[in-house]
Amino acid sequence: MSASIKCPQCGKTMQSDAKVCGFCSYDLAKNKPASPQKNSLKGCFAILALFIVAILILVGISSIVSEGPAPAVSMQ
Repeated sequence: MSASIKCPQCGKTMQSDAKVCGFCSYDLAKNKPASPQKNSLKGCFAILALFIVAILILVGISSIVSEGPAPAVSMQ
């Protein structure tokens, strides 16, 4: 059984002979993140998803407002 080490970036435990963290892709051999573009791409997708949700909410609100108030029901 091999010894274990902790990843300096995410803190997960792995085998000491690992070259890259299996959880966050930290390059243990070079002691720096393996692919920072990957993390920034996730951020871009998150921002895009929030933007789309905001547009859908605004479209829903505008359709409710454009319908106007509900007609009054007369009870005679």
